[in-house]
Amino acid sequence: MVVLIAALAASANAQVALSPAETAVANRVLDGEPAGERLRCTIERKDPSLDFEFRFTAGFTIECPLKVFEGRRSTVRTFVRVTPAGGTPVVLGGTGDLPAVPAEMAARTDPRKVNTDLQFSGTFTLGEGRSCVERSRGHPSSDRDS
Repeated sequence: MVVLIAALAASANAQVALSPAETAVANRVLDGEPAGERLRCTIERKDPSLDFEFRFTAGFTIECPLKVFEGRRSTVRTFVRVTPAGGTPVVLGGTGDLPAVPAEMAARTDPRKVNTDLQFSGTFTLGEGRSCVERSRGHPSSDRDS
């Protein structure tokens, strides 16, 4: 089972396995417990495919309106929980930093009226076997794909 969610937070770099303490926080977020401001975004899954090293990789692309950040410096944190069929879950995390809009640009353009999207993605390696993908869109209900 793979669960995806994006939340504003701080910490880590790259898509990496989380420490036990970070895993506990991520699991609460992935299970629907509020953990800060949620992004209104769309999540598109990337189906598993073989990479050049003959490993199966899967992933996601997240897209959200840039105006929700209102020109402020922000950190976007992603969590992914991968549970192979009959296996133990592994929680991964990634972080992306969004710089603040420079003052001279903010003086000419209201960042809350910018009509463009921010897009970021992540990938992870899968082992052999089947998996179920569950995507969360920033609230406790979710869509399921198998």
